[in-house]
Amino acid sequence: MRKKLINIAVIIPYHHNLYDTLIALQQKFSVMLYSSARVREIPHFINHTVLPTFTPSKKIGATYYPSQLLKIITKNTDYVLVKHVISLTNFFVYLFCKLKKIKYIIMVQQFHQFHYLWQRLLFSFLVSFFIGKSTPILAVTKQGKKDAQEYFSQVSYIPACINPESFPLKKFSKKSSLHLLCVSKYMKRKNLPHLVSAISSLIERYPHIHFDLTIIGTAFCIGAISRHNLKEKNVYADIKHLVRVLNLEKNVHLLVDIPHSQMSYHYSQSDLFVFPASSEPLGYSLLEAMAVGLPILCSEDVGAKSYVEHGQNGYIFNGKNPATIRFYIEKFIKNSIIHWEKINSFGKKSRIMVKKYHSPYFFLKSFYSLLKYKNL
Repeated sequence: MRKKLINIAVIIPYHHNLYDTLIALQQKFSVMLYSSARVREIPHFINHTVLPTFTPSKKIGATYYPSQLLKIITKNTDYVLVKHVISLTNFFVYLFCKLKKIKYIIMVQQFHQFHYLWQRLLFSFLVSFFIGKSTPILAVTKQGKKDAQEYFSQVSYIPACINPESFPLKKFSKKSSLHLLCVSKYMKRKNLPHLVSAISSLIERYPHIHFDLTIIGTAFCIGAISRHNLKEKNVYADIKHLVRVLNLEKNVHLLVDIPHSQMSYHYSQSDLFVFPASSEPLGYSLLEAMAVGLPILCSEDVGAKSYVEHGQNGYIFNGKNPATIRFYIEKFIKNSIIHWEKINSFGKKSRIMVKKYHSPYFFLKSFYSLLKYKNL
């Protein structure tokens, strides 16, 4: 008798960092993604349904209609997978799952930080009596796992999934130019001006080396004009002005809204990946750079720092300090010459780590282990 496929309803707004996770799950499970229409286009080979949303208030943000969620969460559903612990949508999901006795799993990148005692007490109450302490938590970063363990008893660390075969392996050639890449939204917390300042300092210190920095920003000019979009446009304008003031037009290139299908090319044209952001829950572009085989320079405030082995495939640094950024870029310069042997070695290590800890096979193996929880 043929074994029945486990049905998983994924109720998460689509982002390309979910692509390989969903493709992997579809290999072994019956999966349906439920996403809002206000997100990026969903590839047609991902089973999905687009749901309408409404906005109760600006502070809460957009959420799905409870009646729609009630139709989704049926007796035929074995598991519901949601992202983040705290959201209005998810509280409806928890409620309907409890009413229909359906199991759910919460995927987290970074856990919400509580600044006041009353917030911690209120959340502890919600976990104990509404969400459930034994709710399985799938943490894609080590920091997310550490923080979630304060409230939940069943927390699994499963690194974000990516298929390395989708990216061509970088082949380095010895040359007198060093091409750095940063993939980041144009937001203040991304610390992009510090990165530009570090490049300016390196050019002064090593005039015989040509330093080339490409920053690929996303989303600030997509959709209707909003306060959020205007802030991002202002950051972009400020960085563009800084590049002009420092006379770096030939060294620093600011790209906007590059289609994800073209990103593989930009990774392959680079030699180092630099990510100086603060308060970054994940930073999936770092993993894409590793899949290509690039050395990684990553801020200590990025969730994906747990994917970097300091001194092996990259370095972890303070992204708020231009001098520190410059210091770690200089780790790949020896005797005033670009240290290509080290760059190649670190890049190979990145690719090996992706294949070992982030492949679809590893993700599925870890996900199966999560489903074996006795209280699930």
